[in-house]
Amino acid sequence: MRKILYRAKSLEKDNLGEWVYGDLIHHNEEAFYILPQNRELSELYTYGILVDENTIGQFIGIYDVNRKEVYEGDIITFLMGTYTVKWSLSDLSFRMERWINEEEGVKEIVSFMLTPHHEHKITIVGNIHDNLEKK
Repeated sequence: MRKILYRAKSLEKDNLGEWVYGDLIHHNEEAFYILPQNRELSELYTYGILVDENTIGQFIGIYDVNRKEVYEGDIITFLMGTYTVKWSLSDLSFRMERWINEEEGVKEIVSFMLTPHHEHKITIVGNIHDNLEKK
């Protein structure tokens, strides 16, 4: 069975701004919570952690060279380039994307679908929420 997992930055006072991991719950059309794994939905109000919806990222199902889980929004290196992991609605897949030729004023996107073939060949170097300069 594939592992379905999310992460986001907490909005709770006790762990404000920290990454939390688990199941994503969209509650009452206005709030997003991460419910830690191995908890029941009925425990949402006890264990659910209110999160910043702009930082939500899904585990994409592959690991980097250091066996770290790769999430949507991660910044990774692969071969000679640095890429951002993004969800593509048109392909219904996770992709690694980067801009090229920015210094010449021309922006082009290079994009590759992320597959199990890339597992253990990429390295996470940050994410778009903690490393804005790399975004």
